[in-house]
Amino acid sequence: SRSVAYRGAVEFADFEQLEVQPLNRAQRDDLLRYWCDAIYLADEASKYAADLSASIEHSDDRVRQLARTPLMVSIFVLVYYHNQRRLPNQRAEFYYRAARVLVSETHKANAPDYPEWERLSVETRIDHLKRAAYELYTRNAPSATADELADWLKDESGFEGERETAKEFLAAAANRSGLLEERGGQYGFFTHKTFHEFLTGLHLAQSLEDDPQQNWAVVLKDRLTNDQWLEVTRLAAGALAYLNAAKANKFVKL
Repeated sequence: SRSVAYRGAVEFADFEQLEVQPLNRAQRDDLLRYWCDAIYLADEASKYAADLSASIEHSDDRVRQLARTPLMVSIFVLVYYHNQRRLPNQRAEFYYRAARVLVSETHKANAPDYPEWERLSVETRIDHLKRAAYELYTRNAPSATADELADWLKDESGFEGERETAKEFLAAAANRSGLLEERGGQYGFFTHKTFHEFLTGLHLAQSLEDDPQQNWAVVLKDRLTNDQWLEVTRLAAGALAYLNAAKANKFVKL
């Protein structure tokens, strides 16, 4: 169970709670083999498992460190499967593809119903999450309450000033996305800090090019020499290189 799902009426008295520990490389590769045995033909499975393991080992260190939980190992498998049996070489492309997998979870029987989440496209879910990531990052805040985030998001397209609609989205995202998490009334990217950087960079890349108040020039002028923004800026450029080469060139030149 995700920790956020184990609250209130579903909690048991005197019940021992255990947390899954990070996987070592051997355990990770075991899980990769089990996945490949399940989804590929018998004579292909071992070859693809070995190739995926090698691809992870040759990935950027920040990407490699993600493959330490059962959830993220599964995400690696799904990205590999849907990307013609290869992992993206470019870090931002991997994060982009992985984020789409993480927000694409379908409704499960007996799970809480979140109409605000169900009606949104994958792209819109990511748009809202990258705005939340950017707002937290620019405030140097690892987390915020639902009311605080809703205030920051209420002018986002689709919420139209409605704080309650924004709060419903946040609750749904915490339960269904695997990216945003809620702990003790605080929302943040606690488990996936690298995704927080990526989503912040994606918002910078896609949403601020011509913003009259917070355009690329304004943001970069104030933050480009700040070490905290170095990875965000790199991922913004990487996302544009993957999504729009012309804008990537403009961004890098700027």
